[in-house]
Amino acid sequence: RNGYVANAYHDGDYNYYNRNKSHPNMGYNYKGCNGGLKINCDYFPESDIEMIEQSIKDYINESLFITYYMTVSGHLEYNYKDNIIARKNKKYVEDLNYDESIKAYLATQIELNDALELLINTLEEKGKLDDTVIVILPDHYPYGLNLNAVNELSSHQKDDVIGVNESSLIIWNSKMKNVEVDKTCMSIDVLPTVYNLFNIEYDSRLFAGNDILSTRNGLAIFNKRSWVSDKGKYYGVDSKYIGEEVDDAYIKNMNNLMNNKINISKLIVKNNYYKYLKDNGLFKNN
Repeated sequence: RNGYVANAYHDGDYNYYNRNKSHPNMGYNYKGCNGGLKINCDYFPESDIEMIEQSIKDYINESLFITYYMTVSGHLEYNYKDNIIARKNKKYVEDLNYDESIKAYLATQIELNDALELLINTLEEKGKLDDTVIVILPDHYPYGLNLNAVNELSSHQKDDVIGVNESSLIIWNSKMKNVEVDKTCMSIDVLPTVYNLFNIEYDSRLFAGNDILSTRNGLAIFNKRSWVSDKGKYYGVDSKYIGEEVDDAYIKNMNNLMNNKINISKLIVKNNYYKYLKDNGLFKNN
């Protein structure tokens, strides 16, 4: 409704996880491998560079655009035999002191790095870079590596429930001052954060996440009803808490908050709640 041309792209199979249904339902013009995206889809993982090359012309000349990319070049398998992207970039990592799986993993990430370079350079050439915000968020940890390999790349030891999922969110504009935010957050917090940065009005009750830059305490939820807050970690299987000293009421409150977020999210999907709001004119500025 704000006049943005909205496109989404995935350089994996266009209908994997029914993205051919979910992305148009969210308002995107969607293309993927074997579904409108004209790249080489005869191998896996496909090239993020090719995806940028073939898609950027769809929107680069628009005055307002939002573009969603689901990349795939960094996906497993992490070896040179089965991964064409790892083989392509092998020369850049072969002198590193790691075993093949780690070097192959790093080699695949070079493809994404080069795709981002192409994207940024093209935006700059077209005079769009300074007015563009790029948000980068991984959707999962590299589960093609075992935990020992993950820890070999890490500055500290990670466990297989919470630690292995540690990651980074990047929100970047060429003119912004770099600010590092060391706060507990998770993927569901990204959208409300970006909305507030763009001063877009929304009803915060309709989101399970919170603005990361707000004063609200952070919470990240993991498998087996485990969580991390700004005070510590809780492992659901063992009912074990590690961190700052807190009382039982704090643990109970955080467990209730976690369970509410999970249950509300399930019910929103089960009952198609957003459609109900839309059909009844209850979305603001709809």
